This record gives sequence, structure tokens and C-alpha cells, in this order.
Amino acid sequence: MSWKSKLGLFFWILTFSYFTSLNVSAQISRLPKLEDVDMLISNMNVQIEINSGIDYMYNFDFALAEGQFKWLKSHYPEHPLPHFLMGLSNWWKLMPNIEDQTYDKELLNYMDASIKYSERILKKDKENPEAIFFLAASWGFKGRLYSERKMWTKAAAAGNKALDYVEKAKKLKSGDNNIELLFGDALFNYFAPWIRDNYPMLKPIMWFFDDGNMELGLEQMEKVGREAFYTRIEAMYFLMRIHSAGDELSDMKRAVQLSEYLHNKYPNNPYFHRYYARMLYMTGKFSRLEPVCLDIIERIDNNQVGYEAISGRYASFYLGSVYQGRLWNPTKAKYFYQRAIDFSKEIKAMDSGYCLHSAAALGKMYIKENKFDMAEPYFKLIKENASKKHSTYKAYKSFKKDYKKWKRNEANS
Repeated sequence: MSWKSKLGLFFWILTFSYFTSLNVSAQISRLPKLEDVDMLISNMNVQIEINSGIDYMYNFDFALAEGQFKWLKSHYPEHPLPHFLMGLSNWWKLMPNIEDQTYDKELLNYMDASIKYSERILKKDKENPEAIFFLAASWGFKGRLYSERKMWTKAAAAGNKALDYVEKAKKLKSGDNNIELLFGDALFNYFAPWIRDNYPMLKPIMWFFDDGNMELGLEQMEKVGREAFYTRIEAMYFLMRIHSAGDELSDMKRAVQLSEYLHNKYPNNPYFHRYYARMLYMTGKFSRLEPVCLDIIERIDNNQVGYEAISGRYASFYLGSVYQGRLWNPTKAKYFYQRAIDFSKEIKAMDSGYCLHSAAALGKMYIKENKFDMAEPYFKLIKENASKKHSTYKAYKSFKKDYKKWKRNEANS
């Protein structure tokens, strides 16, 4: 996992897995009045009504999810919950391509609204746990978005705010023995040591907080993933990322299990779909990998919501590898390697490993067929986009010598 990914994960503090309704008529009869409940998110009737909303959202049915969230907003216009949910929905819209800034403004506006209404609650009740949790979560999302946009000063400020509210949440008596509240603690414990060691800019902020404990954080995250109601899926997402990172505490077998579960539960979620494909590729489960990747490509070709060039680049490269190796079909291998390059071009990622290794594979396949003229454009691509330390650049240098010999032989024949 890259430093940027880890920093981004760290900022995603207390992102609660919420909700939506069964139907509007049922909601009207079941939703409580705000003045009749201590915490809206812990009210059983609210939980029942909004339970399916998170499923709509994670399964990329945003029209249904946001329709329910907006209805909830009409019922509780000055409560942070519906505003946070709308912000969360916009976050998941950008998850397939984190570079897409289409949803930034709306996401930030909803998180700001969540913060505004949480602060109003906090003015009346300085230890209101619900307000503190939403403040931690909303500032956490803002911090992560700012870090993705390389707006480091804003990211640090938002991260500081989020951490401050995490600390306040940990001190609340109402947080004792609450499995949902353990999620934020788990995130902090796992990522705090890494932040201190790898991100000097945040060290002054971290001085004011506990040191964290990665092993404890992982243990807490597993507990949340098993037992929580609201935060279970969020915890599983983080566990999937952590266990596939190749760090000391990672467990690839667990990462595969989690990615498979999340993909099966939310089959229309392109992020979970491609992550599952990645886990199958990394663990050599090629017979299972082929249909998963073909499904991704078909969804992209059918313009399904959320399926775009990044997912296509993953799937195409994996298919090229499968057809070049285990299933040996050179025609299909060439086709999908070329598509990996085309997808990379579409997202301006010609220097990515997927693109460079696809080009190298195509070039080598044409060399074996003694078609140096067809191999040449692919090695030229490597020359123009790879660093000299990249493994494919060595392949380019080797080709360069062989290509000169081939051209001389062609001229003399």
C-alpha cells in the first residue's frame, strides 16, 4: 500500500456504514420524532428503516440510495445524519476513479452541512456523542479528499479536527462497550504509528494524541468486522486493504476472503469488483480470475455506472496475462494487452506498470513471431514513458540492439 493510500485511509476516520428505508409509507409510521430520541443513529426504528440504504449505495444504485437519504433529510432537515449520508454517497461515486473531481464540491458541501448541524447540537450539549461522531467522520472525509487533491495544509487541518473529535469520543462514557464506536479507535490505533514514521508534516499534530498500536488496531478492526451493525462493511473494506498491503501484519488469504465477500454482496460495485480481481491475480487463482475480469470488461463496454478505464486497465492486463500464460491464446492476449494500453491512455497513465508491462508483453510476443516492425511501437512507448530504473526499460534496451540487427538483415536480404 502506497504512502498516499495509507494517509488517505487514515483520514477516513469514523465513516459510519448507514442506512435507508423499506418504503415511504412505512417510514412515516416508524421514524421517531427527533425530540423523542437521545441518538438518532442508535434508534432501532431508524436502523430498521434505513438499513437497506447503505446496500443501495455500496451497490452503486445511487438514485435509490439518494432518494431515501433526501427523504430522510426532509424528515430531519437540521440533523447531521442525512447530510452526512449524501456526502458519503458522493464519496462512493468517486471511488472507482479517485482523480475524478466531479463530485468534490457536492461532497464537501454535504460534509460542511453535517459539521454545521453537529456543532449546533454540541453548543447545547458539549458531550453529545452523536454530534461528536459526525464531526469526526465529516472532518475525516474532508481530510482524505484534501490529501487526494494534494492540498496538504487543508488536509492537515481537517485531520487535526478529526483526531480531536476521535479523542473526545474515546472519553465519552456512552462509548463504553459500544462496538460501533470501536471502529474509529481501531483506525487510529492501526494508522497512527505509520503516520508518525512516514509523514513528518503531521508529526506536530500527532504529538497531542496517543501513540497508537497497530496490532491492537487490527484486532479491534476484526472485531468490528465481525460484530458491528453500522460499521461492519467499512471495517471489512479497511481490513481488505490492510491485509493485501504486504506489510508485517498482512494476511493475503484473509484479503481474498474479504474481497470475495464484498464483491458477492455488492456485485455492481466496481471498486470491490476490481479489487477481487486483483486479489485473484496476486494469489494465482487464474481459473476464477478469467470470468471475473471478462465481466468487468463487459460492464465497461455496456457503460454501467462506475465501470471505467481504471477498472478496465486492471481487468485487461490480468486477462492478457491469463491468455499469454495459463490459457495460452496469443490472439486474446494481444487484444487485452492492447486494451490495457488504451485504457491507460484514456486516463493519462501511460507510465503505470499495467501499461508498461502490457507494452513489453506485446513487444516480446511479436519478437517471438519475428515481427520486429510490429514490436517497435511498443518498445518506443516504454522508452517514452518508463523510468530508466523500471524493469521494462531493460527490455527496451535489449530490443534496441536486436532491432538494429534485424533491420540490417532485412536490408541485406
